[in-house]
Amino acid sequence: MAQGIGAAFLIRIPVAYLMSVKTGRLFYIGLSVPCSTIAQITVCFIFLAYVKKHGLMVDNKNNNEGLKP
Repeated sequence: MAQGIGAAFLIRIPVAYLMSVKTGRLFYIGLSVPCSTIAQITVCFIFLAYVKKHGLMVDNKNNNEGLKP
């Protein structure tokens, strides 16, 4: 949820504003949504790598514990 809100306010809105000021064309303004999606996916992968690196994730193949406390 936090990455969605962050991507909306930190990526989507500024990119849409910049594109509206520079070009004013709806196509370029609409490119803010894919930019936001790419940023969200990148943040999720970075978080996943962090969790795996620090051993905060348990292998869920044999149990249903999920994240370690």
